[in-house]
Amino acid sequence: SIAYVPSVILAFRLEIWSLLIVDNIAWVSVIALAMAKQMSYQLRAGLFLAMWSAVGVFLLWILGPIGAGTEWLLTVPVLSALFFGYRGALAGIAFVVLIVLVYGALLVLAQSPNPVYGDLVYTPESWFGVSGTLLFLCVLGSLTTARLLASLKANMVELESSRQRIADSLKEREQLQEQLLHS
Repeated sequence: SIAYVPSVILAFRLEIWSLLIVDNIAWVSVIALAMAKQMSYQLRAGLFLAMWSAVGVFLLWILGPIGAGTEWLLTVPVLSALFFGYRGALAGIAFVVLIVLVYGALLVLAQSPNPVYGDLVYTPESWFGVSGTLLFLCVLGSLTTARLLASLKANMVELESSRQRIADSLKEREQLQEQLLHS
């Protein structure tokens, strides 16, 4: 609701009906995915990422670099890393790089790929300044998240191994006690 309510109010006030529709569809879809426990984790996570990717691309297209599109796009590789580890992080980074390049090309070719605020002209230089920051934060956030998760997984494996060794030692001790009592 922290992102949804202000976005819907602003879209309504500015009469950006497509944004209002996309916001509502996105949030309803996310809630439905959260409740769809019968679906596999991989499928739900993939659909969740696809939804936020689409929202980020849509916001970037409709509002340009000054809108929230870059922020939504920033979450894609980080969430990909959370859901799918290093491979997800790299796929998310590749996706954002593709979007940065395509949007940059649109700026060069069309001068302003902005259907709502056509009078706002974004220069390729301004976009590459924004996109450089976006890409840096994507790489930093997603690879750090993936590394953290890999470390947690390794620690869990080590803890399970330690727990198993302790259980084996206790079982061996019990057997020795039984043998001692029998003797």
